[in-house]
Amino acid sequence: MGDSLSTLRTRFLDEIDDPGQTVSTSTNARLTRVINEGLRHAAFVIQKRDPKFPQADWIIESRKDVERYPLPADFAEDYAVYRKDLTGSPRVPRISVNEWNIYRFYLRNFLLAGPVDGVADTVPATSEVYFIERPWIGILPVTQDATRKFVLSYRSILRDLSDDADLTPIPTGAGTDVAMIYAAVTWLSRRGSDVSALAARLGVAEKRLEANFGGSAASTPAMQDAR
Repeated sequence: MGDSLSTLRTRFLDEIDDPGQTVSTSTNARLTRVINEGLRHAAFVIQKRDPKFPQADWIIESRKDVERYPLPADFAEDYAVYRKDLTGSPRVPRISVNEWNIYRFYLRNFLLAGPVDGVADTVPATSEVYFIERPWIGILPVTQDATRKFVLSYRSILRDLSDDADLTPIPTGAGTDVAMIYAAVTWLSRRGSDVSALAARLGVAEKRLEANFGGSAASTPAMQDAR
């Protein structure tokens, strides 16, 4: 994770040339809003090179006869599901909701020995599969024990910071440079100040941040557990 809201506020005040924090504490809510605007802009810059940012992992432990599990609260988009408890963590195929219903019908009514009509040919008849139907992730076939573990790899929602101790996933350095310079440009321009020098710095910082994420999945997943 990156910096805390408290650290970002201090950095922001430096950017608007108010290191002594003469901005009244009554304006803290407005400061927080503009800092979050800056963080969202930095995320936008990163996502141009790394669409999976910010990436997280959600651990699912299967339970007997349970088909569906709640998605994490910050879920935005899935990328993959893996069997965490097997050697090599094999990937689990994703199917549509319609395919899910067909697959479930065959599992409940037939001994599967070959491909299932109506389900993608790439999905073996006995394969575990998953589907997403918010707010659920479904996994078939169901287990008769609790020994299976899956990892859902997903893009998480970038949540606004509100408490001083809240941490941003925007990386310290190039990421927070873009976020805080953007926040300063936004804050000062709304007050009629000349922001040409800051805007020039912002352009340089954005290019540096993009270069840091060029072509690589540079985000570090945050591991969470669904039980």
